[in-house]
Order: sequence, then C-alpha cells, then structure tokens
Amino acid sequence: MKIKFILSTISLIMTVLTYGQQKNRYHNDKIEWTISFPESFKDMNFNKQPVQIVVAENTTEQKPKISNKKNEIEEITYQGSKYNFFYTIIENNKENIDLKKKAEDQNKSLIEALKVSNPKTKFETKYSTEKIDNVNFYKSELTMDLGNSISQHFIIYFAKIKNYYANFSIVYANENDETKEIIAAFKNSKFAK
Repeated sequence: MKIKFILSTISLIMTVLTYGQQKNRYHNDKIEWTISFPESFKDMNFNKQPVQIVVAENTTEQKPKISNKKNEIEEITYQGSKYNFFYTIIENNKENIDLKKKAEDQNKSLIEALKVSNPKTKFETKYSTEKIDNVNFYKSELTMDLGNSISQHFIIYFAKIKNYYANFSIVYANENDETKEIIAAFKNSKFAK
C-alpha cells in the first residue's frame, strides 16, 4: 500500500512538472518547429480568421470570383510582460531565396517605414549567420537610436525551411532578463531533421 502511494505521488508530480514545462510550448507543423516560450510570454494570436482572396478579371465585373488559393502566409505573435515581442512569419515559397538579399531588402523597408514618423532617427545594422538545431539562418540586428539613451532593437532570423520562407523576429526596447530568456528560448528551438 505504501509503495502504491509513493508511486502515485511520483506520477502526479511528474505529470504536474511535464504540464508546467509544456504550458507555453508552441509547435508549427508546416516547418516542424517547436519552441518553449518563457512563462511571461503570452500568445497574441486571438481567433485569426482565414483570409479570402477575391479575384476580379476587370473593373466592370459584377460578381467577383473567389479564389481557391488558401492564405499562404502564417503569422505567430507572442508578447512578454516587459515589452519584448516575438513575431514569426511563415510563407509558402518554393523558390530559391537569397536570404542575405531578403534581409537587406526587409531592413531597408523597415528603416524607411520607421523614418516616416521620426526622420532624424539613426540606425545601425549588423548581419551574420547562425545555426540553430542544424538550420542555417541569416541574422540581422537592427538598432534604432531615438536619442536620450532610448533605442529600439530588432533581431531578425531568416531561413528557408522545407518549402517555406521563415522570418523570426525579436523586438525590444531595453534589454532585460526577459529579453535574454526569449533569445535563449529561440536558440533552443527544435526543428525536425
């Protein structure tokens, strides 16, 4: 009887620990990617509805045709309690992508968009490569200096995984423990081989 009680208690503890570890786990079937987000991060993907694409053959057409093409872009967003953000965009793309060019083009567009509201903002960009769980990434680190010791940081990882282009972004204002946790969580991500 004592052994049954001990085994039941151990089983209960293991179940609680396992559940606790998987509570903030996210898995994406398209690219077979799994990440365990820090506990302070919350899923911001509330009830997203599929996009319906309307195709009009000419401007006088009365009844638009509804395309059978499914929305081929998936966005995933998590937000930390200390203003850290994690965004992922997964796009169906069978073409061969030059990740360096994609990163440079995206940064150029981001800088142009951010300069609209503050044209005197200074930017610093660094590029590198990084391997996470046997996936090669092209990494961009963009810092937006707003003056008065205030800056916004964008760390963006670009990869081609299976037939998908994936973009993983970490955005934060001031580095803190939560920032370090989300960077570590992404670097500990698992991708199917």
